[in-house]
Amino acid sequence: MKRKITIISAAILSSVFVCGTSFAVINSKADANIMTKNGSTYVVNTTQLCKNIKGFKGATPLIIYIKSNTVVKIQPLQNMDTPNFFNRATKSLESYYIGKKVNKIINADVDAVSGATYSSKSIIQNVKSGLEYYNRNK
Repeated sequence: MKRKITIISAAILSSVFVCGTSFAVINSKADANIMTKNGSTYVVNTTQLCKNIKGFKGATPLIIYIKSNTVVKIQPLQNMDTPNFFNRATKSLESYYIGKKVNKIINADVDAVSGATYSSKSIIQNVKSGLEYYNRNK
C-alpha cells in the first residue's frame, strides 16, 4: 500500500512538472504571436490579446505597426462585422491614430464613429490594449 501511494505521488508530481513546462512553452509562443519586431518596427497582433473585445458581430482583431514609439499603420484583420460600418470606422479612426505617439493614444478619450458605434468601440479598445501591451513588452 505504501509503495502504491509513493508511485501515485511520483506520477502526480511528474505530470505537474510536465504540465508546468508545457504551459511555459505555450505562453512564450503566444507572446510571439502577439508582438514581433520587423527591423525597427514593432508589429502587434490583437487576435489573441483582445479576443474578448467584440464589435457588432464578434471579435475585431487588428495589426498595429509602431515605429519610434509612433503608430504608423493599423490593419484590420478578418472579422464578422458589417463591412460598410466596420470599414467606415476603421478609416476614420486610423486617420486619427496614424502619426500619433503611443502614450498620447493610450491616454486619449476617443469618440466612437457615429453609425458604426459597436465597430468603432471595439477598434478603440483593440488599439488601446495593443498599445498598452507594446508599452509593457517593448
